[in-house]
Amino acid sequence: VPGPPGNNNASDLAADVRIQTSPVAASIFDGKRKLGRSPLTVRVPSKGLKLTFRAPGYRTQKKKIDADAGSVVVKLRRRPVDTGIGIAQ
Repeated sequence: VPGPPGNNNASDLAADVRIQTSPVAASIFDGKRKLGRSPLTVRVPSKGLKLTFRAPGYRTQKKKIDADAGSVVVKLRRRPVDTGIGIAQ
């Protein structure tokens, strides 16, 4: 039986969001807590969730995930490779 109007619990408004990354198997964090590796389904509260994505050789990326997103694809950018070209010796 639902409660009175305006008395909804925020957790009742949470939704599952499927998160995929490029590259696959990036680590997903909520603050310092590791949630797992992509692809991953995460329970997102109605206010959203700010997640951090990490993968070796790629830049760390933060992204806010909205509860109504359904599914999200996060594309990480490669870190620049230091080739040593152009460095004065």
